[in-house]
Amino acid sequence: MNLKKQINEIWFNNILKSYLWIIFPIALFGSISSCNSYIEAGTHLTKASVSVRGYYRKDGTYVRPYHRRPPGGAIHDEPYETKRSWMGFLFFVSLVGGCGSIFFYVVMSKDEANKLIRDYEKEQERIRMEIKNKKIVEILSSINFNFHTLSKVPYGLTLGGVLANCKFCHSYLYNKDYYISYNAIKYTHYICADCLKEIDSLGRGQPINKYVDAIKYISFFNQ
Repeated sequence: MNLKKQINEIWFNNILKSYLWIIFPIALFGSISSCNSYIEAGTHLTKASVSVRGYYRKDGTYVRPYHRRPPGGAIHDEPYETKRSWMGFLFFVSLVGGCGSIFFYVVMSKDEANKLIRDYEKEQERIRMEIKNKKIVEILSSINFNFHTLSKVPYGLTLGGVLANCKFCHSYLYNKDYYISYNAIKYTHYICADCLKEIDSLGRGQPINKYVDAIKYISFFNQ
C-alpha cells in the first residue's frame, strides 16, 4: 500500500473516530434552527411606537427624545425575549460544537499523517542504507585490492593531507579529496580523483591501468 493511500485512509477513518459525522450535522442543524427561531421570535416583539419628548430629571440631567413600547408591551415581549436569549445561546453552542469537532478532526488526522510520513521516511532510509551496505560488500569483495581489511583503500590512493594542486586541472586538494601521487625525477606529481577517471595517460611511465582498482574504489564511494 503506497503512502498517499494510507494517508487518505487516515483522514477517512478519523471521520468515524472523531464522531464528526454525528456532531457536525447536529451542530449545523442546531445553528440553522436556532437562528431561524431567533429571527422568528423577533417578529413578535412590540415595536417602540410611543414617542417620548426630551425632559429634565430631578438631578438636572437632560434625557433626549426617544421611542418606547406602548403600555403592556414589556409583558407581551417577555416570553419572546427569553426565547431569543435561549436561541442565541443555542446558536453559540452549536457553532462552537461544529467548529470544535472539525478542529479536533483536522488536528488528530494531521498528527497521525505526519507520524506515518516520519515512519515511512525512516523505513526508506533504513532500506537505502541496507542496500548501500550490501553493495559495498559486493563491490569490495569483487575487487582484489590485496589488503588485509576491506576498509583499506587501494595502493597508491590517498585521502587528503597534502598542500598541493592537481597536475592536470590545478585544483586544490582538500582534506576530503582522494588523489594519487608519483615521483618523476625530482618532482612529485599529484592527480585528483576526477582527472584520474577522465584522462588516458598520466605521463612519466604511469599507465592509467595501474590505477584501475583506485578508480573503481572512488567511483563507488562517490555515489
